[in-house]
Amino acid sequence: MTKLFFSLLLTASFAIAAHAENPGNDSKINVTASTLEWTGRKVTGKHTGTVNLKEGSLQIKDGFLLGGSFVIDMPTVKCTDLQGEYAGKLEGHLKS
Repeated sequence: MTKLFFSLLLTASFAIAAHAENPGNDSKINVTASTLEWTGRKVTGKHTGTVNLKEGSLQIKDGFLLGGSFVIDMPTVKCTDLQGEYAGKLEGHLKS
């Protein structure tokens, strides 16, 4: 299951609000203004959701993104396309 979730994260869409605290090479991510959205695909369909970031930074030089790193807060994973019992089951499955 861990492999599946990391596969989901690799296909995730990032909507990152990066507020530079250090205009040099590293810019810290404002985690309260950032959202990580994920999409998981399977043979019979797909699911979408969000997960929060604990921390992150981007390496920027001369206006070009060179790299970065993120720490993901796994207990905050949420499914956004299901409701009620089914959302809870999927979230529990992903968290385990």
